[in-house]
Amino acid sequence: MMCQEVDYEVNKRLDNGDPVTLAIGKLLDRILTFRLLQKGDPVNTDDREREIREVYGAWDWDAKPEGPGEWENIPRPDIATFSTKLEDIAQGHLEKIRYYIFLSIIFRDVQVCQLI
Repeated sequence: MMCQEVDYEVNKRLDNGDPVTLAIGKLLDRILTFRLLQKGDPVNTDDREREIREVYGAWDWDAKPEGPGEWENIPRPDIATFSTKLEDIAQGHLEKIRYYIFLSIIFRDVQVCQLI
């Protein structure tokens, strides 16, 4: 699903105000995945390990005994161009979350609960 057509459709739906119905945890997971893809980082570590094994296995160690050097990530800012819109939506959801803490205080066998 990494193509301009999908990006266009998702952008269009977000611009039209279509609601994002993912739970906040799933939305944050997707945002993280999009960020990793945009940075060129692997999303699936098994694929990354296989790729590294292939490069090191095919390396001509006699010609270049120092090895392939640092592993390069190729940034892909063209992937998931809608991710900043999703980040804004997620930020709005996070700001609405309120945590309530109940303090239980005991005074001489009388329990008092206070909502903070």
